[in-house]
Parts: sequence; C-alpha cells; structure tokens
Amino acid sequence: MNKINLTYMKKQIYFLLSLFAVVLLTAACHSEKVDYEIKQEGQLNLSSLQLTPNTDPLVTESRVAAELNDYIVEVYTEAGELVSSWKYAEMPEVYTLKIGKYKIVAHAPVTEGAAFDTPYCEGESKVFEITQDNLTDVGEVACTLHNVKVTINYADNLKPLLGDDAKVTVKIGSESLEYGKDETRSGFFHCTETNTVDVIFSGTVDGVAENVTKSYTGVALGTELIVTYNLIDAVFVDPGTGGSASVNGLKLDATCTSVTIEGSVRPEEDEILDFGIPSIVGEGFDLSQPVTDLSQEVVGDLLAPEGAAHVFVEITSDNA
Repeated sequence: MNKINLTYMKKQIYFLLSLFAVVLLTAACHSEKVDYEIKQEGQLNLSSLQLTPNTDPLVTESRVAAELNDYIVEVYTEAGELVSSWKYAEMPEVYTLKIGKYKIVAHAPVTEGAAFDTPYCEGESKVFEITQDNLTDVGEVACTLHNVKVTINYADNLKPLLGDDAKVTVKIGSESLEYGKDETRSGFFHCTETNTVDVIFSGTVDGVAENVTKSYTGVALGTELIVTYNLIDAVFVDPGTGGSASVNGLKLDATCTSVTIEGSVRPEEDEILDFGIPSIVGEGFDLSQPVTDLSQEVVGDLLAPEGAAHVFVEITSDNA
C-alpha cells in the first residue's frame, strides 16, 4: 500500500513540474514578444524643431515670430495620417513614435473664411525616418504665407469724390470681403495654388453711380494684389476715323500690382475697366459722310460691349 502511494505521488510531482515548466516557457516567450514590440520604436527630438518665418514683404517676419507660440505643430505619417498635434508652446521635448517615416506640419491657427489682417502661414518639414532606439532631430521648418492678400488703395484725386456708399467687393472662390471706402487693412483669402480674383467697385463718384468689375486670373498662393483706383482723362473714340482724343471728362480706372513672397514686383497689364472700345454706327447712313437729307430721321447706335461710364456726343452743322 505504501509503495503504491509513493509511486502515485511521484507521478503527481512529475506532472506538476512539467506543468510549471510549460508555464515558465510560455511566460518567457510572452516576455520576449513584449520586448520585441518595444524595440520597434524610436524618439523624435521636438526640442530641435525651429519654426522660421519666410513671409517678407507680405507679412513682416517679426509679426509672425511674435505669434509662433500659438502655432499648431502636427506629426503625420509619410502617407498623410495625423499622429499627434500640440501648440508650439506646449509640445513635449521628446516624443516616442513607431519606427517609420514621418513629416511635421506647422501652421497658424485656422480661421474660417476670408478676414482682414489675419494671415495664415504654414510650413512643412522634409520626410524623416524614426529608427529603432534612436533619437531623431527635426531641424528647421520654414513657414510661408498660404493666402492671397488683397489691398485696396485710392488715388489722391479720387478720395475726396467718393460717396459714403463707395465700396470694393473682392471674391476668390467661395470667399469674399467688402472694403469700405475708409478700409485700410488688407484682406487674406484661403485659396488654391492658382486663383481668379474678382474685384468689384460700386458706389458714387462725385455724385455719379459707378460699377466697375475686373477679374485677375492666374494669381498664385502667397501673392499680394494691390489694386489702386484713380481718375484719368476720358477718351472719345471718333466713329468716323476710329481715332481717340482727350475730352473734358474723367473716368474711373484701376491699376494692379502683384507682389510675390520673394519680394519681386510685377505690374499687371493696365486695362480700361468701365468700358471697352466703343463704336457708333448709323442706321441707314454712313457716319463718316455728312447728312444732307434733313427730312430723314437720323439714328446712331452706340455699341459698348463692356458698358460705358460716360458718353460725350458732339453734333455740328453748317446750317445757320
């Protein structure tokens, strides 16, 4: 009886030892797996990140530098998936990431729609790689203007003649801003890489209602348009010769200058905004020839495809 019990106990002890060995082996394998997963990470040295403004002359770099603490710093995978983000003033010095390729995007706080005196600047780092158990520096990220900036000016000969209802409406895509006659701030518009800018003046000038529309095409992101309105001599087009001459009158005109982020200045082509080249044709007679049959009705048609702000008509006769 004792011999049987001893044999039974030996079997139980052997079984328990085998079970314990299996448990230890499983734990060891799990530990190795955990250690293996931890080693697939590296660290990003965010303290090495330097945000550098590159915005002159459109926005002073000192202004951008003063606002950097409120900028948003975002970490993306190379494929563009957002991993994490912080305010520049609150981001950690070191951040742990899985091994792989990433990039950093830094930008001003986002505003909805166009706004006065609210530039949106943004910059993006080169793609960098996080490697196992290594600390990776970020380096410099240059922030540039990601708006189209529009400034409206009035020449000295026009300012005193503007009515209280005078305004300029600027439209880029779905965004628009209205500039009152005393508005001196610049407007900043969110837009695409290449844009069409519609500029519309409306209101009274010296008591006369004016409505002038101009579109500027191919305006690149990071450009300022400076539109200056002025009064210039009106031009009379001779219907007989097609020639033109100055007359006693003024018309509303506008010139546009483009300023790029690199600081170069390129004047746009000056164009007449409130009328095209008009012409006058006679109904049933030649305007270049005198009308001798005074019993017939004399009708002349003024053709101005783009509208006309002022029309000056001179009729002469040799009859007493």
